[in-house]
Amino acid sequence: MKKITFILFFSSFFTGFAQQSVLSPYKKEIYQDIYQDETEDNIIFGNNQLRLEFNKKSGAWIGLFHNNVQNNLIRATRLADTFDFQIDGKEVLDNGLPSLRDAFTRTNEGDESVTFSMIFRIKNSTNQFIEFQIYYKIYAKDTQLERFAAIRRVAMNNTLAAETGLQRPHFEQINFKISYFQIGSDKDCFFDIPGSFSTETFVAPSTPFDSLRNKKMLFSQSPDSGLGILSMSNPSAKVSFGTWLNTKGEIDYRPYLEGKGQGITLGQNDFKAIFLDENSVINSDIQYLVFRKNPKEVFDFYQNELTKTYPVEATPAWVDNMILLEIYPKYFQGGFKEITEKLNFYKNIGFNTIYLMPHAVGGYMPVDLYEVNPDYGSKNDLKNLVRVAHSLGIKILFNVTIHGFSEASDLTRKNPHFFVHNEDGKLAKHPLWKSISINWANTDYQQYMADLAMHDVLEYDIDGYKIDGVGFKGAGWDSSSPLPAYKSGTGSQEIMQRMQKAMRVSKPDAVVFSEGTGSIFYGVSNLVPDNMAETPQLLIELMQKNKYSASDYKKQLAMTYATLPKGANRLFFTRNHDTATRYHFNGYNEHFKTFDAIHTFFGIPGFFAGDPDHEPNPDTEVFNYYKKLYDFKKNNEELNSGDIFLNEVRCDNPHIFTGIRQQNRTSLIMISMSEKPEDTIIEIPDNFPNQIIVTDVISSEKTKINTTSKSFRVQLKPFQVLVARW
Repeated sequence: MKKITFILFFSSFFTGFAQQSVLSPYKKEIYQDIYQDETEDNIIFGNNQLRLEFNKKSGAWIGLFHNNVQNNLIRATRLADTFDFQIDGKEVLDNGLPSLRDAFTRTNEGDESVTFSMIFRIKNSTNQFIEFQIYYKIYAKDTQLERFAAIRRVAMNNTLAAETGLQRPHFEQINFKISYFQIGSDKDCFFDIPGSFSTETFVAPSTPFDSLRNKKMLFSQSPDSGLGILSMSNPSAKVSFGTWLNTKGEIDYRPYLEGKGQGITLGQNDFKAIFLDENSVINSDIQYLVFRKNPKEVFDFYQNELTKTYPVEATPAWVDNMILLEIYPKYFQGGFKEITEKLNFYKNIGFNTIYLMPHAVGGYMPVDLYEVNPDYGSKNDLKNLVRVAHSLGIKILFNVTIHGFSEASDLTRKNPHFFVHNEDGKLAKHPLWKSISINWANTDYQQYMADLAMHDVLEYDIDGYKIDGVGFKGAGWDSSSPLPAYKSGTGSQEIMQRMQKAMRVSKPDAVVFSEGTGSIFYGVSNLVPDNMAETPQLLIELMQKNKYSASDYKKQLAMTYATLPKGANRLFFTRNHDTATRYHFNGYNEHFKTFDAIHTFFGIPGFFAGDPDHEPNPDTEVFNYYKKLYDFKKNNEELNSGDIFLNEVRCDNPHIFTGIRQQNRTSLIMISMSEKPEDTIIEIPDNFPNQIIVTDVISSEKTKINTTSKSFRVQLKPFQVLVARW
């Protein structure tokens, strides 16, 4: 049989299904080890490693079994426990009982899989008939499962339509749930959830199942803000699990975890917002459910899929060596002129790239992106700042916000088609920032931003942009638009791509730096930040209470790199302009500085010059510390562009962060995050030289240490930063 692709499934949706073969009264081998079976009450579909069970009467997915685990991994009784969709703000299946119309399998020999699907019909709260089909795809001899769906509103006859007086329904999201999921004993289960965290959604590496049993967490939207994968492991059973959605970046989804005493439900809300017109079909994105032997294998699978979906944009070589300084013009009373006077100082510290926070009229609520805020100086002052920076070898990035414009902007009147409109035709506001929301799908607006980028390169000779306000905005319900409702709020990457292309006509090595932290932006920008800089402050406080350790942060950083597209450039701020406003900032203590030491040697470091409204700000002593870090990084090439190895280095002291950078030469970095002297044994997979030279990065003192072939013992002073090179 020919391979039936995902697209063909949906193009033939709801046609001819009644003629498909229904369930057999006996076990039937379908393809290789994939089979279909049934009991008196249940439909069974699986292979030699995974088994799915569905209730015959309701079609509810009630069973998920893995060969290594004795018990059912999920607990569900209704279809709505594992799948639902939202129309006009209401969950459809949770408020009604669907009827199962048909069930059948199809073989996809091209990718060695079989898809089992069921068709349902339901009448929702406004008396509309909705048909939907749920697909479960299993691969031969594998523990990978995929789930996806299609939904259609059935056409009414004219009389009924007139009687109901229906408006165009808003189809808002599809909710994939894995209900009360657990791998064996809860005492043996733990969670790993990599990603950019807020202080409310922080989950430490290897968090025990029981500690999340009564919590509900909505994680960052993916792929624009978070990394999107939820993972659970049971080492005793040698089973690890990961789940995520693949939206291909067209829309976003919200992973969540919901504990309800008896168990924990994992879910993803697929924000496929669109007007549900009669007979139109809405296709969900694909939910992946992958079982492997350990977390590394799960993350490897996820990273490979991510790399295929979001291949990394080619990056100019100078980005590898970037040491970034974020400058808030308001911090300098003399504006651009005072910043220009400070450039020699910043160059001496080691900064080779500066990004200016918004300097145009309106700032983060733009009024005119072509005009300079007179509080900071003139256009000529800004041109001179860039010229002097370039003479010192410092790159300059402008900061521009693309979520919307101020109501005071002439653009809202001269070009109203640039903006999102509500269903009543009025201009819509951004759901978070309350600016007049830009329609990112509008090609004229995209060209407007490309023209701005070309202008700023020719006028000011900038080296690129930090682009803010790129997070997906949700649906714009403009009834006159031919595009899906989600489209106006999910196209920021297209704008970034066009801006980058426009800049590179004149400046081939110009870069784009995305504020968005998710995987989608690696395909259109040259570096992406990690968290928004409130989380490190939280981690410092946890460390000071002995509730978090250096080894925990090492695991977290390793998970981040394991779940990014291959070749990704990750930028880290321990403090930026959001730290104090989103959380708080306790100053440049020793814990804080060791976080920045880690970021300096295992990523692209970002430093905040200062904020007049949120002290403390860096003083001479602080800058001297960072100068020593940056000088050491600059003088050793592997610390800029070398491969990163974290899990490969073993350290028996949880207060010490260890890792390797390798390119021609090897640097072993050891950073104490303890206020006391700490003793440890370091082991690596490869052989050490018989003797290594260890350098204290801050004091420059060198020590000779004898090693065995695989290990050595070392004592670190409080908050000491050591590097061994060979």
